[in-house]
Amino acid sequence: MKRKVNKEDSLDNRLKTLIHLDIKRSFPYSKAVTFDSLLNLLTTYAYSNTKVQYCQGMNFIAGFLLVITKNGSMAFKILKTVIEDYELQDLFIQDALLLKRKFYQLDRLINNKYPDIGKLFRMTGVTSTLYGSPWIMTIFTRSMQLTNKDQPSEMLMRIWDFFLLDKWKAIFKAALFFVDEVSCQLMDADLEKILATFSSISNGEIFHDSLAAEKFTKRYKEIRLTNHTLDNLKTEYGNIFNNINNVLNQTPS
Repeated sequence: MKRKVNKEDSLDNRLKTLIHLDIKRSFPYSKAVTFDSLLNLLTTYAYSNTKVQYCQGMNFIAGFLLVITKNGSMAFKILKTVIEDYELQDLFIQDALLLKRKFYQLDRLINNKYPDIGKLFRMTGVTSTLYGSPWIMTIFTRSMQLTNKDQPSEMLMRIWDFFLLDKWKAIFKAALFFVDEVSCQLMDADLEKILATFSSISNGEIFHDSLAAEKFTKRYKEIRLTNHTLDNLKTEYGNIFNNINNVLNQTPS
């Protein structure tokens, strides 16, 4: 596959430009993820999956896989499996619909699990669309990519351990864990402070250390969340989406 990428040049210029730009701003201070290694991995995948090719967010996932495998071929195999078997392909292709559903599920879970926080969010106009994109679109790899030792943070490794086992349930559990951990800081906060708190999570400023990772591991089973619940929220969102479409499509008689 690498030989094919090097010999052929069928990727359109817009896509190649996007990949190049994203690589430059993905891991600017990393010695573990080089420009060429990430370029080879992303262009190889773009050739192998013509439905997806490349979408923003894949660069962080691919870089993370390069770091933990230290092998381009192995990173490609894992990237292919994760994108195509873990619903990421649909997320990248149909991001407008599927991403909104993920946001809806997370908002409803927060409201159900932590009613006080849910009430505060409704009062301040906070929804997961304002802070959750890097969590969902990159499976936290943008939020918590590398420590100063150029290795994935312990928290990111734990999240991915659970993600590979439990798929999207693990991502929602991680999000709920973070919300609960900062809940004391959020109470009585205004919109600016709430978003600043979530920014500190998404920028990897907090929850990087092994103690936080260990706490998340212990709490993981305590955060009760079933696939049945997620399926119900999926159906709930689908019904709302369809009802809105029906209203919008109605023409005056």
